[in-house]
Amino acid sequence: MRELIAMFEKVKGLFCTSTSSIGSKSNNNTVIQNSSINNLVVCNNTTEFIPMMAEAKRYDMIQNQVAELLLQAKRSHPLYPVFSATYNEKLNKLVSTPETEDAFSRYPKSIKGAYLFDKKEFPYMDDNENIWEYSYRTQTKMEMKTTAYKEYLGEHEDPFPVMEYQDGMITVLEPPPFPPAVEVNMIAGDIIIPVMIRRKPCMEYGVLMFETVSNECGFNVNIIVNEKQGTSSFRIDKTLDCSLYVQVQREKWLEEIQSNRLISIMLGDAEILRAVPNEKDLDMPLFKLAPYIRCYIENLLTIEHHTGCKFSTKVSQISMKDYNTARIMASSIEGKWYCEKKDFDNTIRCDYDKLPKVFCSDKDGQDEILAVADIINISLYGQCFTIDKYIIGYKHARINNLTSVIKNRDKKKKQILLTFRPIKGHDTFFKYQKFEGISLLSE
Repeated sequence: MRELIAMFEKVKGLFCTSTSSIGSKSNNNTVIQNSSINNLVVCNNTTEFIPMMAEAKRYDMIQNQVAELLLQAKRSHPLYPVFSATYNEKLNKLVSTPETEDAFSRYPKSIKGAYLFDKKEFPYMDDNENIWEYSYRTQTKMEMKTTAYKEYLGEHEDPFPVMEYQDGMITVLEPPPFPPAVEVNMIAGDIIIPVMIRRKPCMEYGVLMFETVSNECGFNVNIIVNEKQGTSSFRIDKTLDCSLYVQVQREKWLEEIQSNRLISIMLGDAEILRAVPNEKDLDMPLFKLAPYIRCYIENLLTIEHHTGCKFSTKVSQISMKDYNTARIMASSIEGKWYCEKKDFDNTIRCDYDKLPKVFCSDKDGQDEILAVADIINISLYGQCFTIDKYIIGYKHARINNLTSVIKNRDKKKKQILLTFRPIKGHDTFFKYQKFEGISLLSE
């Protein structure tokens, strides 16, 4: 019996001699007692834990550990949940990251620092503006020596800034671009032309400049607003890389400007500029020649439609010969005579055997004179055409050089020049011209 009691006490000692206690301030502690543990390893450092787990091929534990660390770092931001601390791979650091749409409106991002720069390098900077304003209005990138630098979110110093101050730090100020182009309507009389305009850099302080950003309208417009003087001005330059139809509309618009002495620029329903050109401006070729250029281009379009040719769109210099040829050809296509009122004409040449007898019978001429040329080739603005008949009629005209014509006819000369003037009792005469059988000459 005594041996049995002794054995019981021995076994009881094995189970009752170990005691432990987990206090209220513990953090998920684990107590292991009355156990034998071989090769125990304790890790307090993540940098030790991850290689060890990799060696043990416990990649799932690595994933969980890193995810937990990043989550804790994210929530460590003092402005969480509006901002979080998120790892940026490019910067290789944690940076403040907005988590809500209104994050930057609640806590605007700002930088407070001290910078040194030589104002002599920026001669157009005005004393009434700071470097940020100068950089923006001129769209100039600026490099400045930095003596202090801190980033803020609202009134709070950013705990996870994108950049931090370092000795010898250079700050590069690159201004944001101007707002994108907007569509406005350029209005003159009944003609409305939509264009896209955008602000452009200007070196002069207190002056805003805008310009068109596309050539589809057939012209460029530069608008200058002088805020100091309260004045505005504009400049129009034609462009040629647009269709002939667009150029016709442009010339009509220029005609309306000259006629109405007014340009209005509308942004939606708001008039943003009303300009009244002065007489000196309206006397420029840009406006004075607009009716003739419009007429010329309209005639080219008529000829294109009838013959299938394709004229160049770069209409710049127009010769008087091309201008008249286009008018005659377009009028003839429409079944009309092209009529000119003149007091002198020297455009007709004729071989001796083609001269009508009436030319030499009455030096005062007749009320009407008709001349016909058969099958001629005509060149117009880089295109060649063949004409079956070229008919010219004069009304109230006489041959002015009749003696010379008769003399050259008797000598059987070719291409005899005929000049015309009005008959007695008239100051002018009418010259009618018409082509018959117009077709594009094949190359």
